Amino acid sequence: VGSIALGILTVVNAKRKEKRKIATMLEETLVSAAIWILPKVRIHVSGEAPTSYTGSKLATDAPKVVIMNRSCQMDFLYACMLANEVNQSGHVRAIVKSKLKLIPLIGPILSWFRFLFLSGNQEDDDIRIEAYMSRLGGTKREWLVFFPETANVNHKLLKKSKSEAESSNRPVLNHLLLPESDVLENCLAHIKNEDTEIYDLTVQYKGYSGE
Repeated sequence: VGSIALGILTVVNAKRKEKRKIATMLEETLVSAAIWILPKVRIHVSGEAPTSYTGSKLATDAPKVVIMNRSCQMDFLYACMLANEVNQSGHVRAIVKSKLKLIPLIGPILSWFRFLFLSGNQEDDDIRIEAYMSRLGGTKREWLVFFPETANVNHKLLKKSKSEAESSNRPVLNHLLLPESDVLENCLAHIKNEDTEIYDLTVQYKGYSGE
């Protein structure tokens, strides 16, 4: 706790480049602390994990856009744990609602970690997305996590999602909510770094119903 507090105080008075380094160290500390404190979990990974093409356990330095489903508040932490396994902890960002920026302590921390805040106003968000995506990859190993479902899945929302899918002639999903694809499409359209890698990280919890 003391080292985190010291990191926050240092970030306040640091230069921009130094802020990034300190924020990365702070994020690494928080993720390591969470892994150590929380009960051990067994994660089965299938598919193509973000590892280097040489077959080593280290991921490439290319920026990554990671599309995730939302089942509970732990989803983002598991993305951070995956980044930690491939030696890229401290570089994971997410697209979140701008109202989180107003929460004391949480808001400034997310800002220092360079999260992308969106207000829901399309015109304003388009400007933020274009500016943010033009910088993605400016720091090596960056991950941008996007939750197209926008809310944790539960029985009520799943029922509503199925109804909307049927009425709009969209695929009916049994375990996921219909994604709001506008933001994702906007992000992908403004990618400037041609080396950017895109991953679909779908998390399933054994025996978890969403309630």
